[in-house]
Amino acid sequence: MDFVEQLQVLGKTDAEITAALDAAIKTAKTRSIAGEVRQRIADIAAGRYAAIEMCWALLSGLTKALLPGTVTLLAGSGGATKSFMALQTFADWMLRGLRVAIWELEEDRTFHLTRALSQRSGCAGLTDPDWVKDNTELADEIAGKILVPNLEDLSLPTRDLLNHIRTMVKEKQTFIKMVQMEANNRRRGFS
Repeated sequence: MDFVEQLQVLGKTDAEITAALDAAIKTAKTRSIAGEVRQRIADIAAGRYAAIEMCWALLSGLTKALLPGTVTLLAGSGGATKSFMALQTFADWMLRGLRVAIWELEEDRTFHLTRALSQRSGCAGLTDPDWVKDNTELADEIAGKILVPNLEDLSLPTRDLLNHIRTMVKEKQTFIKMVQMEANNRRRGFS
């Protein structure tokens, strides 16, 4: 159904249809391939279209993986450190003042907080239960010295998180999408 037919179905008179067509023609923008490319160039020049930089300059430069409107997929076998990489990237963005959120679907909250603590402290051993068992006092000391905000205050129930994401999208705020694909092998029985 075209525009005129829609107006006829709504019971508009010929004069109202003519006026609506005139208004549409006056406000319509000419679209062309060159026009779209020129708009992209203008957006790049004005800083409205840019890749979000990851904490690894070489990777960011080679991939431009986080351009507006793109979905970046991290894929690899279990244990390849995909979620560790995502956590480090999001922590870096937060430290740089970017408004980001990450929703890790594997493991539990303590697992990811331990990873974040390991990254901030520079002590990889914190993620190894055997190391922690052999170095309990040191692990506890490291955990006590690292300034971590009260993450309880930052937690949102799932429904609130989804509503927040919808609001960000509606308000057309910058929203970084990283899709992390990894079946939780232990929970789903895959190997």
